[in-house]
Amino acid sequence: MGEFRRQIRNMHDGTENGERVFDAIVDGDEVTLEIKNSKKQLVRIPWNDVVIQVDAAKNQKITQ
Repeated sequence: MGEFRRQIRNMHDGTENGERVFDAIVDGDEVTLEIKNSKKQLVRIPWNDVVIQVDAAKNQKITQ
């Protein structure tokens, strides 16, 4: 099937199409986010890393 890239946009920023925030790259069951860092370099982050960290933050909020 190959790699598929989709722009992820902020749909609540007040613009017509939403500002592009990052790209989601889908390759089979693998999902990676591609963002530009402060040095204008592209960085890829595995989606699972994001989910794990967000879930941990949600769980921390619940236990506090």
